[in-house]
Amino acid sequence: MRDRSPDRLETDVLVIGAGPAGSAGALTLARHGLRVILADRARFPRDKACGDALIPDALAALARLGIEQQVLPRARRLAGLVITAPGGRRVQLRGPCAALPRRLLDDVLRQAAVDAGARWMSPARAIGPIEVGDRICGAMLSVTPDETLLRVRANWTILAAGGASIRLLQAFGVLRRPTPSAMAVRFYAHVPPPLSDTFDELHISFARDLSPGYGWVFPGPGHVFNLGVGVFGDARPADGRLNLRVLLDRFCRTFPPARAVLGASTSVTPLAGAPLRTGLAGAQLGRPGLLVAGEAAGTTYPLTGEGIGMALATGMAAAETIAQAAGDPDGACDQAYARHVESDFAARFQAYSLAQRYMAYPVVADYLAWRARTDGFVRRSLEALFNEAADARVLFSPAGLVRALRG
Repeated sequence: MRDRSPDRLETDVLVIGAGPAGSAGALTLARHGLRVILADRARFPRDKACGDALIPDALAALARLGIEQQVLPRARRLAGLVITAPGGRRVQLRGPCAALPRRLLDDVLRQAAVDAGARWMSPARAIGPIEVGDRICGAMLSVTPDETLLRVRANWTILAAGGASIRLLQAFGVLRRPTPSAMAVRFYAHVPPPLSDTFDELHISFARDLSPGYGWVFPGPGHVFNLGVGVFGDARPADGRLNLRVLLDRFCRTFPPARAVLGASTSVTPLAGAPLRTGLAGAQLGRPGLLVAGEAAGTTYPLTGEGIGMALATGMAAAETIAQAAGDPDGACDQAYARHVESDFAARFQAYSLAQRYMAYPVVADYLAWRARTDGFVRRSLEALFNEAADARVLFSPAGLVRALRG
């Protein structure tokens, strides 16, 4: 790092992190006419460990941003989701979804923000906040290639980087839980036709030996499949081991779609893993001058591990809150944003957390899969949940399970 006084910049909003939350926030703010700096430590495009699934909530968020036509032509469109219960029974849920590697998705989002007027800065690593009293007023960035120290003053800062890493959350004073709430690993496999063309759905398996986690097989564009496993919380799989590499190997040997994909694959990539924060656990939503969005705020869903849609939604919510207060730079945006997230999203996360607790019991998962084949209420509830049209507590509650039992 250069040994001299830091350079200085001023802006209305500094957005740290160009994942879905950060880019959605920067795009929204730029469209409102605010000066925005979007900074990320990586050069883009860059890889990101993720399942890559765009389920209905993500597609709806892309539509609200007005960039679905920039994303969907690059993605592989799919007809729905197939859930395989521990006992092997399959449940097909229909609904629009797609898959697109984060390397491509995040770059499309970033470029849309830049095209709207955001200033792109990369590689630029956030070191810590600039604080005046108890208020965040921007951040110190280390900018390569020579690690120039840059002091960026901003009326507001959106922290959308770091994910489940604690360094930035600690530095900005918004860390609540030092450990992640889930762990996941994935790899890509290239599967040529004709097998690759036979997959038209996302596949998730709640196999007994993965409980309380799951495995997935997601077909993506270019005949490339994303395969992985995730385990939630502090619990352990049935055999007590939490070696994700071992779990992934077992999943690929025992889950028929995964076994078929690997048997036909011509190449695979190395494993990539990531810790996750789910259900709004692990970080507070802000403090004066700072709003926390996306994975940094723990916006990945419990039960499924999907997080792209909620990252986009919280990034937009943070930006809209700031835009509404643009004439009052000392306004309590952090409190307004926290109220917004609590009122619009918290109940949804609580419902998914409840569903995760129930689905950790293989007997419950098997029972619901069986009832979904014979009972319209269970099938409608699961399909509506997938399509963001129902609350998980309609089914995953004592009353809901009693109703499922009665048929």
